[in-house]
Amino acid sequence: MDNIKNISGDFIKNSRIKIGMSQETLAGKLNLFGLKMDQSAISRIENGTRELYDYELYCICKILHIDIKIFWDKNLISKLPKKHNPFIRK
Repeated sequence: MDNIKNISGDFIKNSRIKIGMSQETLAGKLNLFGLKMDQSAISRIENGTRELYDYELYCICKILHIDIKIFWDKNLISKLPKKHNPFIRK
């Protein structure tokens, strides 16, 4: 789990699938926001192997109709690797 680069990917994937949107369509809509992203980048975000910048998360939330505040949920934060989790004392 320490190799994970974002904790939002699973939620993004589930939200995208729930509304029936493909990775290709999401990438295309992100390009309309000015973000150069292809299907493989979406795949890497969803499987946690690519970092996700705050402005990218904002655009993804807009497209998928997600309230961005959900990403500050304690259950999502608990998925952070121990070395990055601010709630675990070192």
